[in-house]
Amino acid sequence: MDKVFEQLHFFRGFTLSNIQKLKKEHADIQPVGFSNTLRWNYAHILTAYDGLVFQLSGKGSKLDPKYMELFSQGTRPSEWKIEAPSLEEITAELEKQGKLIIETFQNSLDEKLIQPKEIGGAFKLETVRDSIIFCIWHEGLHQGVINGLTRVVTTI
Repeated sequence: MDKVFEQLHFFRGFTLSNIQKLKKEHADIQPVGFSNTLRWNYAHILTAYDGLVFQLSGKGSKLDPKYMELFSQGTRPSEWKIEAPSLEEITAELEKQGKLIIETFQNSLDEKLIQPKEIGGAFKLETVRDSIIFCIWHEGLHQGVINGLTRVVTTI
């Protein structure tokens, strides 16, 4: 198995372990100083992989459109107009997505994206591998936010 998939498997396992420990009453608390909630952060990880890996590779979205509406970059729970998926649904999607990425791209990591994506003006995602590596970093970044949020909401 390619190291990229080993890293994805490792980090997704960490994400799944944390969401399974999450108490429902903590999922939607948005403390002062945080722009989103735990539920938002977990589902946002899904939308990043969906948009940057599946959609940019030409494979199309694998998520219900409501995920993009609720959890894409720039969205906020305070602005939601529809009901968010349950933690169980988000967990199931996280499990499914990790496996689907490996199944779908095991022989095409170095294929060019149908549309390269500039990140921060200084970096460009050009291949499936680039996108997955970026998303693994992004998942770890959100795990840091999740850890901080968890510490705050469990002491309220």
